[in-house]
Amino acid sequence: MLPFTLQCENRPVLVVGGGQVAARRCRGLVEAGALVTVVAPELSPGVLALAQAGRLTWVQRGFSVKDVDAAWLVFALTDSVTVQAEVAKACEAKKTWCSVGGQPALSSFWSMAHTEHEGVTVAVSAGGRPRLAKRLKEKAGEWLRAQSTEIEGG
Repeated sequence: MLPFTLQCENRPVLVVGGGQVAARRCRGLVEAGALVTVVAPELSPGVLALAQAGRLTWVQRGFSVKDVDAAWLVFALTDSVTVQAEVAKACEAKKTWCSVGGQPALSSFWSMAHTEHEGVTVAVSAGGRPRLAKRLKEKAGEWLRAQSTEIEGG
């Protein structure tokens, strides 16, 4: 593994799937300035709110291999193992990075759990184990806030 951050501002990012996991990912992508397109027959309230606010584009249908053509980065976040594999295969053919939710073996990358405090970001990777990464991120965030207080106060 090679950890790094991505500059997503003004880059086209495709999210396949419109559920709650997609909502969390879309919020982060939109905040990072990505040009997000969501392809999904239906949207969870969180993704729908972003679409209605004009913060992302919703294509109301199932995934098509051609959806990958314009994408710089792809997230496959559906509840269908078949669709997830289809997205991964299309991305591999196009040499487009793809994160397949819940299937790190099909992913060319996965997102690290991260926390930010006063301009400092700490990111944690746990080898594709998101629950462990989340717990470690929370501990790192506590430590970061304590260090910031200690440094500023001392």
